[in-house]
Amino acid sequence: MHISFRVAQIFAILYLTAGCCIVCVLFGIIYSHVTIERNTQERRVNILQAVKTIPFTNLIFREGADCVICLSTFNENDPIVQLKCHATHIYHQKCIEDWIERGTPQCPLCKVPIDF
Repeated sequence: MHISFRVAQIFAILYLTAGCCIVCVLFGIIYSHVTIERNTQERRVNILQAVKTIPFTNLIFREGADCVICLSTFNENDPIVQLKCHATHIYHQKCIEDWIERGTPQCPLCKVPIDF
């Protein structure tokens, strides 16, 4: 009976040790995820603060051009954002801001990271 009690103690210690290790790993994963999310959110905020609009004119944009995010045609009074990745990558200001806020800080057309 004395041996079985010792075996039970050893298994209890092993279970507690394994449980503590699993909890530590889970906390590490959660901390890593929160840190990455915080950094990503800060980058989104910086991008949104740097978004600059340009006026819509047919001299700059071809007639009948559409925003590829909302698929609507640009109008004269629409605030437009032109990304640095390509001269023809233009979007409604609200559309590209929503795009970035949803967690996609890259050009919808060419997938280049948005940088202002």
